[in-house]
Amino acid sequence: MMNIKKTIRKPLAWVLALLSLIYIAQRSTYTFDSFNGSEQRSISVLDSVSETVEGMPTKPENLPGKSFPTCDVEIDFIVARDEFFASLTPKTMPHPFPIDTFPIEIITKHQCQALSNLGDQKNMLNSDVASVLFHIEAYKDFDMVKRTVKRLSFEDHHGFVVHVATDVSEEYIDLLIALSEEYTESPICVARGGYIKYLTSTDIRILFSSMQWLKSFSPFWDFFVSLSGADYSIMDGPTLNKELVAEGPVSWIPRMHKDEWRDIDKFPKSERFLNYGLSCQETQEIVDPGKGRTFWLQKLVPELGIGYQDPLSSGGIWHRSMVDFLINDDRARAAYMYFSLFPCAGVEHYWQTLYTLPELEPMLIAREPARMFWVLGRGVDGVHNTFMTMQFWDKEVKPAIDKRIPFIRKFDSEKEKDVLDRIDEYSAEVFYKEEAKQIKSKRKHKAVAVA
Repeated sequence: MMNIKKTIRKPLAWVLALLSLIYIAQRSTYTFDSFNGSEQRSISVLDSVSETVEGMPTKPENLPGKSFPTCDVEIDFIVARDEFFASLTPKTMPHPFPIDTFPIEIITKHQCQALSNLGDQKNMLNSDVASVLFHIEAYKDFDMVKRTVKRLSFEDHHGFVVHVATDVSEEYIDLLIALSEEYTESPICVARGGYIKYLTSTDIRILFSSMQWLKSFSPFWDFFVSLSGADYSIMDGPTLNKELVAEGPVSWIPRMHKDEWRDIDKFPKSERFLNYGLSCQETQEIVDPGKGRTFWLQKLVPELGIGYQDPLSSGGIWHRSMVDFLINDDRARAAYMYFSLFPCAGVEHYWQTLYTLPELEPMLIAREPARMFWVLGRGVDGVHNTFMTMQFWDKEVKPAIDKRIPFIRKFDSEKEKDVLDRIDEYSAEVFYKEEAKQIKSKRKHKAVAVA
């Protein structure tokens, strides 16, 4: 674990970091004791969490192999539950606030087991190295995922969860299994669960589900980093680790919230907060419930503003203390249940809105974790992030490296190979400049001595 004594930026952050090392009562604890089978392709299932409280609508009797008897029943239940939350007040807010997560299927059992050893309880206050979990959401371009894993590996200090949705092909999963078995520098856990549907916020559910599992199962890591399969690190593993240790036990946000919006009626994208983004788990089709919703989260937690920044699903950096807060604090759990039904771009608002809580400021640092683009690059459509081509090296990519922004997106391993290679070369010049000078000096002295 990282040296907290050497890296604390603020006294309260030190206290919060220590508290994160204490086991907070968990609603679910995951172990491998009950996992089925020992072969790598034998899938072990970690059940989803579906909690309820008095007065809240409950799920109907499930049919074998299905979450709900029909799509209509599922949507009716989700809306009824959301309306129940909207009827609550700060005084009637339940504890713990009920949540609903995706199940997680562990595919590479032994590699996932290795994650439980990430970090060392004995050295949690003595080491200058952080233990980092990278969560990569992959669905295509295997070579890009493989390149990113190798780029970020750092012995047993870094571990990887390569997560795939349930609609990812078995052939692609086989490639990931082979990678996890062959690559030995850092453990690679392959897991599957949930699904991602455009115009919903199912990606938030996937990340929350993984955070909850990994916080309970692997007790000593320092940082959780979220990446997509198209993201790339401008730093290699050891360099990024040094950056995290230098900043201390804090979570990263592009900028601190100052005078953020508080009135939903004045927020320029208020329609996101007043409509649903729902899909059926069985069919994964978008469903319009025929009604809107209210911003009930702000009624339950009046001190919240309205956060809006670049999505943290790509390049998000969370310290363990913040993950503790996200999965255990009732206000954060309520925020998860609210934003998980967002119609689009929930990842631009969920964490960012929680970060408007004044008490969280000591746990945050205003430092951009990832650089992404919408109107420059290849594949401009006005909706999705674009691919960074060599055309934008001088204007966008090189400046991101000079500013030491850890991650940049997005890339195709073949079409942007020249850019990726250039990132590796130039970043080595930037981050290892002093080491390069020392090596050059030694060579010079050696040449003089020989002469």
